[in-house]
Amino acid sequence: EEEDDDTEELLRELEKIKKERAEEKERQERENMELQEQKRQEEIATGNPLLHKDFSVKRSIGLALTESLDELIQAGKITPQLAMKVLVQ
Repeated sequence: EEEDDDTEELLRELEKIKKERAEEKERQERENMELQEQKRQEEIATGNPLLHKDFSVKRSIGLALTESLDELIQAGKITPQLAMKVLVQ
């Protein structure tokens, strides 16, 4: 009977170890998924052209071009249609 008690205790200990390992594996998988999501969010943020300095330079140039075209239209030197063609290019 004492041998049966020892066997039962060993089995309980084995189950406890298995449970702890499964919990640890789940925790590691959760952490890995969180890190992957964090990287994905960073890639999304850095992939956004609105957040890059280059885009702000292009935007400034585009704004200057638009203002210049508006002045030319107001002065009657070009048509609005021509200005639109320039902007589309």
